[in-house]
Amino acid sequence: MWHRLALILSQGGHEVHASLSESSHLSHPKFTELSQNGIRVTARAHSTTSRQLAKLTRRFGIFRFQRLLGSGDWDLVVVTLGAFHREVDAHLVSTVRDLGLPYVQILQQFSPYCYPGDVLRERLKKNYREARLNIFVSNASRREVRNFLSLDLENAMVAYNPCQHTGQLMEWPQAQMPVFACVGRIDFSHKGQDILLDVLSSDKWKRREWRLNFFGKGTNEVALRERIDFLKLSDKVKYMGQIEDVAAMWREHHCLVLPSRIEGTPLSIIEAAHFGRPCIATAVSGTPEIVVDNETGFLANALEERALDDALERSWQARDKWQSVGLTANSKIRGIMPQDPCIVLSDRINSMLR
Repeated sequence: MWHRLALILSQGGHEVHASLSESSHLSHPKFTELSQNGIRVTARAHSTTSRQLAKLTRRFGIFRFQRLLGSGDWDLVVVTLGAFHREVDAHLVSTVRDLGLPYVQILQQFSPYCYPGDVLRERLKKNYREARLNIFVSNASRREVRNFLSLDLENAMVAYNPCQHTGQLMEWPQAQMPVFACVGRIDFSHKGQDILLDVLSSDKWKRREWRLNFFGKGTNEVALRERIDFLKLSDKVKYMGQIEDVAAMWREHHCLVLPSRIEGTPLSIIEAAHFGRPCIATAVSGTPEIVVDNETGFLANALEERALDDALERSWQARDKWQSVGLTANSKIRGIMPQDPCIVLSDRINSMLR
């Protein structure tokens, strides 16, 4: 979201500086694009695989961030928070607040499994109360933060992450055998790929004709490959690595499966809906705002194998209606999401800067 927002603000005549958490991100094509559009891009810390060094580099990163903030006359600081409970993110925002600079927060994820203690909660409460604007990617996240902090969030709005594929309703795949896609970071603790494989390893699912392809990168790539082999699913399930051409992928797949334990509002669900594909997902955070059970997809109402199997089974029995469900999902997403949420955000920020 912030990458697209930075481009829009820069093209609108604002001077924009992007501060990244680690130096390894500097070579990413998205951040190269920022530089090519006149946005100065710097990193707060060097990348490292050592946990001990990582703590030191994070502290040094805060120091460098303080120096950056003190080096200019900033009209507004926009901070993207990866997760609500992360102390390093809260520290970044506190740094901005303590300097008396106006700021906006963008929260991508609230985890019901990682509640901050009282000391961090008090810092977060100050950060959210004093922000010029708090942006959430789902109504559920906004509600959860409001209730946890016991704080009315009048300075808040909800904006879904932007999708590059709006208006690209796609023809239905020609293949008769159902082909599922699981798209997202390969991270069992957040995305729940392990639960999905365990469900599909039952005799019932092994007897049926279907295929599942995993797309993405992450910390559990080896574990994913080994689990596929260990559960004897390699004839039906493949790990395809990072996907670059999302549109090409959806030409060959009928349905998204997202068994997440933790989410904001998944971009993969937004993309699938725009392409006219149904989704089978766990009912976490913002997912039910897009996936309406038995209408635009199929929801598992608990983070357990039995609930996911139930959602998969209901979808399987209704697979002759998947195309119709996908069209309903497309209509739903176009009705609740502006074509470019970041233009809406930039308009809100510009009104604050006048």
